[in-house]
Amino acid sequence: MYIGHVSDCYLPRLGGIEWQVHDLATRQRAAGHRVEVVTCVPGADRQRDVPTHRPAMRSRGEAIRYGRARWGAQVAVSRGFDLLHVHASTFSPLAYLTVGSALRANVPTVVTQHSMLSTCATPLHRLGTTLTGWGDQPVIWSAVSSVAAERLAAILPPGAPVSVLPNGIDRSQWFCALEPALEARCAGLPVLGRVGTGLTDFITPGVDGLLARDDDELIRDLVTLTADPTLRRTIALHNRACSPQISWQCVLESADRLYAAAVRRDGRPLDQIDHPTGSDGAPRSDRTSGHLQQVAS
Repeated sequence: MYIGHVSDCYLPRLGGIEWQVHDLATRQRAAGHRVEVVTCVPGADRQRDVPTHRPAMRSRGEAIRYGRARWGAQVAVSRGFDLLHVHASTFSPLAYLTVGSALRANVPTVVTQHSMLSTCATPLHRLGTTLTGWGDQPVIWSAVSSVAAERLAAILPPGAPVSVLPNGIDRSQWFCALEPALEARCAGLPVLGRVGTGLTDFITPGVDGLLARDDDELIRDLVTLTADPTLRRTIALHNRACSPQISWQCVLESADRLYAAAVRRDGRPLDQIDHPTGSDGAPRSDRTSGHLQQVAS
Protein backbone atom coordinates (compact mmCIF):
# COMPACT_ATOMS: atom_id res chain seq x y z
CA MET A 1 0.00 0.00 0.00
CA TYR A 2 1.21 3.50 -0.84
CA ILE A 3 0.71 5.43 2.43
CA GLY A 4 1.15 9.13 3.02
CA HIS A 5 1.60 10.35 6.60
CA VAL A 6 0.69 14.02 7.02
CA SER A 7 1.82 15.92 10.11
CA ASP A 8 2.33 19.62 10.82
CA CYS A 9 5.24 18.68 13.09
CA TYR A 10 7.95 16.15 12.27
CA LEU A 11 11.64 15.48 12.66
CA PRO A 12 14.19 17.05 13.01
CA ARG A 13 11.98 18.75 15.62
CA LEU A 14 11.87 16.57 18.72
CA GLY A 15 8.64 15.56 20.36
CA GLY A 16 6.17 12.74 20.86
CA ILE A 17 4.21 13.21 17.62
CA GLU A 18 7.40 13.67 15.61
CA TRP A 19 8.90 10.38 16.76
CA GLN A 20 5.65 8.42 16.65
CA VAL A 21 4.97 9.38 13.04
CA HIS A 22 8.55 8.57 12.08
CA ASP A 23 8.60 5.22 13.87
CA LEU A 24 5.21 4.21 12.46
CA ALA A 25 6.38 5.09 8.95
CA THR A 26 9.67 3.19 9.25
CA ARG A 27 7.98 0.08 10.61
CA GLN A 28 5.35 0.15 7.89
CA ARG A 29 8.11 0.35 5.28
CA ALA A 30 9.79 -2.64 6.93
CA ALA A 31 6.44 -4.48 6.75
CA GLY A 32 6.35 -3.99 3.00
CA HIS A 33 4.41 -0.77 2.44
CA ARG A 34 5.60 2.19 0.40
CA VAL A 35 5.48 5.16 2.81
CA GLU A 36 6.21 8.89 2.62
CA VAL A 37 5.73 11.85 4.97
CA VAL A 38 4.40 15.34 4.23
CA THR A 39 5.16 18.03 6.82
CA CYS A 40 5.42 21.78 7.36
CA VAL A 41 8.78 21.43 9.11
CA PRO A 42 11.82 22.32 6.97
CA GLY A 43 15.27 20.96 7.64
CA ALA A 44 17.58 18.14 6.70
CA ASP A 45 16.38 14.54 6.76
CA ARG A 46 18.93 13.26 9.26
CA GLN A 47 17.46 9.76 9.41
CA ARG A 48 17.01 9.51 5.61
CA ASP A 49 14.93 6.38 6.06
CA VAL A 50 11.54 7.78 5.05
CA PRO A 51 11.03 9.97 1.94
CA THR A 52 9.79 13.34 3.27
CA HIS A 53 8.22 16.31 1.52
CA ARG A 54 9.08 19.61 3.24
CA PRO A 55 8.79 23.32 2.49
CA ALA A 56 11.95 25.02 1.33
CA MET A 57 14.00 26.28 4.28
CA ARG A 58 14.46 30.05 3.95
CA SER A 59 16.10 30.57 7.32
CA ARG A 60 17.81 28.62 10.06
CA GLY A 61 15.70 26.77 12.56
CA GLU A 62 13.18 23.96 12.63
CA ALA A 63 9.99 25.88 13.42
CA ILE A 64 6.74 24.62 11.91
CA ARG A 65 5.90 26.69 8.82
CA TYR A 66 2.15 26.94 9.34
CA GLY A 67 1.94 29.31 6.39
CA ARG A 68 2.92 26.41 4.13
CA ALA A 69 -0.04 24.26 5.20
CA ARG A 70 -1.94 24.78 1.93
CA TRP A 71 1.17 23.80 0.00
CA GLY A 72 1.48 20.64 2.09
CA ALA A 73 -2.16 19.69 1.53
CA GLN A 74 -1.69 20.05 -2.22
CA VAL A 75 1.39 17.83 -2.10
CA ALA A 76 -0.47 15.22 -0.06
CA VAL A 77 -3.31 14.84 -2.58
CA SER A 78 -1.09 15.07 -5.67
CA ARG A 79 1.27 12.19 -4.84
CA GLY A 80 -1.22 9.46 -5.72
CA PHE A 81 -1.27 7.86 -2.28
CA ASP A 82 -3.60 4.90 -1.79
CA LEU A 83 -4.38 6.28 1.66
CA LEU A 84 -3.57 9.33 3.76
CA HIS A 85 -2.95 9.03 7.49
CA VAL A 86 -3.37 12.52 8.93
CA HIS A 87 -1.91 13.28 12.37
CA ALA A 88 -3.60 16.12 14.24
CA SER A 89 -2.89 18.08 17.40
CA THR A 90 -4.78 20.95 19.02
CA PHE A 91 -3.60 23.33 16.27
CA SER A 92 -2.90 21.60 12.97
CA PRO A 93 -3.65 23.67 9.84
CA LEU A 94 -1.92 21.18 7.56
CA ALA A 95 -3.97 18.32 8.99
CA TYR A 96 -7.28 20.19 8.68
CA LEU A 97 -6.63 21.35 5.13
CA THR A 98 -5.44 17.92 4.04
CA VAL A 99 -8.60 16.20 5.27
CA GLY A 100 -10.78 18.46 3.14
CA SER A 101 -8.53 18.17 0.10
CA ALA A 102 -8.25 14.39 0.44
CA LEU A 103 -11.99 13.88 0.57
CA ARG A 104 -12.53 16.10 -2.46
CA ALA A 105 -9.94 14.00 -4.28
CA ASN A 106 -11.56 10.74 -3.08
CA VAL A 107 -8.47 9.58 -1.17
CA PRO A 108 -9.23 7.21 1.74
CA THR A 109 -8.26 9.01 4.94
CA VAL A 110 -7.53 8.10 8.55
CA VAL A 111 -7.15 10.86 11.17
CA THR A 112 -5.34 10.32 14.48
CA GLN A 113 -5.70 12.90 17.26
CA HIS A 114 -2.47 12.96 19.27
CA SER A 115 -3.32 15.67 21.82
CA MET A 116 -5.78 15.65 24.68
CA LEU A 117 -8.50 18.17 23.88
CA SER A 118 -9.46 20.28 26.88
CA THR A 119 -12.96 19.63 28.23
CA CYS A 120 -13.22 23.36 28.96
CA ALA A 121 -12.74 24.07 25.27
CA THR A 122 -15.15 21.37 24.04
CA PRO A 123 -17.92 23.87 23.11
CA LEU A 124 -15.40 25.95 21.15
CA HIS A 125 -13.98 22.88 19.40
CA ARG A 126 -17.49 21.64 18.63
CA LEU A 127 -18.43 25.02 17.17
CA GLY A 128 -15.31 25.05 15.03
CA THR A 129 -15.99 21.50 13.83
CA THR A 130 -19.57 22.46 12.92
CA LEU A 131 -18.61 25.66 11.09
CA THR A 132 -15.84 24.04 9.08
CA GLY A 133 -17.70 20.79 8.46
CA TRP A 134 -14.50 18.95 9.37
CA GLY A 135 -16.31 16.49 11.62
CA ASP A 136 -18.78 15.56 8.89
CA GLN A 137 -16.05 14.28 6.58
CA PRO A 138 -16.30 10.52 5.83
CA VAL A 139 -12.94 9.68 7.38
CA ILE A 140 -11.89 7.07 9.93
CA TRP A 141 -11.29 8.79 13.28
CA SER A 142 -8.83 7.65 15.93
CA ALA A 143 -6.90 8.95 18.94
CA VAL A 144 -3.84 7.78 20.85
CA SER A 145 -5.70 6.82 24.06
CA SER A 146 -9.21 5.97 25.18
CA VAL A 147 -9.48 9.27 27.06
CA ALA A 148 -8.29 11.25 24.04
CA ALA A 149 -10.80 9.31 21.92
CA GLU A 150 -13.63 10.32 24.27
CA ARG A 151 -12.58 13.97 24.05
CA LEU A 152 -12.47 13.78 20.24
CA ALA A 153 -15.85 12.04 20.04
CA ALA A 154 -17.36 14.86 22.10
CA ILE A 155 -16.72 17.39 19.30
CA LEU A 156 -17.73 15.15 16.39
CA PRO A 157 -21.30 14.54 15.18
CA PRO A 158 -23.23 12.21 17.52
CA GLY A 159 -22.50 8.57 16.90
CA ALA A 160 -19.24 9.14 15.02
CA PRO A 161 -16.98 6.21 16.04
CA VAL A 162 -13.47 6.97 17.29
CA SER A 163 -10.95 4.13 17.55
CA VAL A 164 -7.80 3.99 19.68
CA LEU A 165 -4.46 3.84 17.87
CA PRO A 166 -1.95 3.98 20.74
CA ASN A 167 1.59 5.24 20.63
CA GLY A 168 3.83 2.27 19.96
CA ILE A 169 6.84 1.47 22.08
CA ASP A 170 10.03 -0.50 21.68
CA ARG A 171 11.15 -1.30 25.21
CA SER A 172 14.77 -1.44 24.12
CA GLN A 173 14.46 2.20 23.02
CA TRP A 174 12.05 3.48 25.69
CA PHE A 175 14.19 6.56 26.36
CA CYS A 176 13.77 8.03 22.85
CA ALA A 177 10.50 9.93 22.90
CA LEU A 178 7.93 8.46 25.26
CA GLU A 179 5.73 10.14 27.82
CA PRO A 180 7.45 10.24 31.25
CA ALA A 181 4.99 7.80 32.84
CA LEU A 182 5.43 5.34 29.99
CA GLU A 183 9.20 5.71 30.23
CA ALA A 184 8.98 4.86 33.93
CA ARG A 185 6.75 1.86 33.21
CA CYS A 186 9.18 0.56 30.56
CA ALA A 187 12.07 1.06 32.96
CA GLY A 188 10.34 -1.19 35.49
CA LEU A 189 9.34 1.51 37.98
CA PRO A 190 5.99 1.77 39.78
CA VAL A 191 3.86 4.56 38.27
CA LEU A 192 1.70 7.03 40.16
CA GLY A 193 -0.88 8.98 38.17
CA ARG A 194 -4.43 10.23 37.80
CA VAL A 195 -7.57 8.52 36.61
CA GLY A 196 -9.01 10.17 33.51
CA THR A 197 -5.69 10.35 31.68
CA GLY A 198 -4.00 8.21 29.07
CA LEU A 199 -2.39 6.21 31.89
CA THR A 200 -5.57 4.17 32.25
CA ASP A 201 -4.74 2.40 28.97
CA PHE A 202 -1.53 0.82 30.29
CA ILE A 203 -1.57 1.12 34.10
CA THR A 204 -3.67 -1.35 36.10
CA PRO A 205 -4.02 -0.11 39.70
CA GLY A 206 -2.15 -2.36 42.11
CA VAL A 207 -0.37 -4.13 39.25
CA ASP A 208 1.63 -1.58 37.24
CA GLY A 209 1.20 1.29 39.71
CA LEU A 210 -1.50 3.31 41.45
CA LEU A 211 -4.07 5.69 39.95
CA ALA A 212 -5.75 8.38 42.01
CA ARG A 213 -9.04 10.24 41.53
CA ASP A 214 -7.72 13.53 42.94
CA ASP A 215 -4.66 15.18 44.46
CA ASP A 216 -5.46 14.03 48.00
CA GLU A 217 -5.65 10.40 46.89
CA LEU A 218 -2.46 10.86 44.88
CA ILE A 219 -0.67 11.97 48.05
CA ARG A 220 -2.05 8.98 49.94
CA ASP A 221 -0.85 6.64 47.17
CA LEU A 222 2.61 8.20 47.32
CA VAL A 223 2.72 7.65 51.08
CA THR A 224 1.52 4.06 50.61
CA LEU A 225 4.25 3.24 48.10
CA THR A 226 6.89 4.92 50.24
CA ALA A 227 5.86 3.10 53.41
CA ASP A 228 5.18 -0.31 51.85
CA PRO A 229 8.41 -1.76 50.38
CA THR A 230 6.68 -5.07 49.63
CA LEU A 231 4.07 -3.41 47.39
CA ARG A 232 6.72 -1.25 45.78
CA ARG A 233 8.93 -4.26 45.08
CA THR A 234 6.03 -6.38 43.78
CA ILE A 235 4.97 -3.71 41.28
CA ALA A 236 8.56 -3.08 40.21
CA LEU A 237 9.22 -6.80 39.62
CA HIS A 238 6.05 -7.05 37.54
CA ASN A 239 6.95 -4.01 35.46
CA ARG A 240 10.44 -5.32 34.78
CA ALA A 241 9.15 -8.73 33.76
CA CYS A 242 6.11 -7.69 31.68
CA SER A 243 6.22 -5.20 28.82
CA PRO A 244 3.30 -2.78 28.43
CA GLN A 245 0.67 -4.04 26.00
CA ILE A 246 1.42 -1.30 23.48
CA SER A 247 3.89 -3.11 21.26
CA TRP A 248 4.59 -1.92 17.75
CA GLN A 249 3.16 -5.14 16.36
CA CYS A 250 -0.19 -4.34 18.00
CA VAL A 251 -0.03 -0.77 16.71
CA LEU A 252 0.72 -1.89 13.15
CA GLU A 253 -2.18 -4.34 13.21
CA SER A 254 -4.52 -1.66 14.56
CA ALA A 255 -3.39 0.77 11.86
CA ASP A 256 -4.00 -1.86 9.19
CA ARG A 257 -7.56 -2.34 10.43
CA LEU A 258 -8.19 1.40 10.29
CA TYR A 259 -6.73 1.58 6.79
CA ALA A 260 -8.89 -1.32 5.64
CA ALA A 261 -11.98 0.43 7.02
CA ALA A 262 -11.07 3.65 5.20
CA VAL A 263 -10.54 1.82 1.92
CA ARG A 264 -13.83 -0.06 2.27
CA ARG A 265 -15.63 3.20 3.01
CA ASP A 266 -14.20 4.58 -0.20
CA GLY A 267 -15.66 1.61 -2.04
CA ARG A 268 -12.39 0.17 -3.35
CA PRO A 269 -11.40 -3.51 -3.19
CA LEU A 270 -8.36 -3.95 -0.98
CA ASP A 271 -6.59 -6.22 -3.44
CA GLN A 272 -6.53 -3.44 -6.04
CA ILE A 273 -4.37 -1.11 -3.96
CA ASP A 274 -2.29 -3.48 -1.86
CA HIS A 275 1.20 -3.15 -3.37
CA PRO A 276 3.93 -4.49 -1.06
CA THR A 277 7.31 -2.84 -1.43
CA GLY A 278 10.79 -3.35 -0.12
CA SER A 279 12.40 -1.14 2.52
CA ASP A 280 13.87 0.99 -0.27
CA GLY A 281 10.39 1.81 -1.57
CA ALA A 282 10.73 -0.30 -4.72
CA PRO A 283 8.04 -2.89 -5.58
CA ARG A 284 8.75 -6.35 -4.27
CA SER A 285 7.91 -9.26 -6.54
CA ASP A 286 8.54 -11.99 -3.98
CA ARG A 287 5.26 -11.46 -2.15
CA THR A 288 1.77 -12.14 -3.42
CA SER A 289 -0.18 -10.34 -0.74
CA GLY A 290 0.55 -7.45 1.57
CA HIS A 291 0.28 -6.83 5.26
CA LEU A 292 -3.04 -5.00 5.00
CA GLN A 293 -4.68 -7.78 3.01
CA GLN A 294 -3.52 -10.38 5.50
CA VAL A 295 -4.83 -8.48 8.51
CA ALA A 296 -8.13 -7.59 6.89
CA SER A 297 -8.92 -11.09 5.68
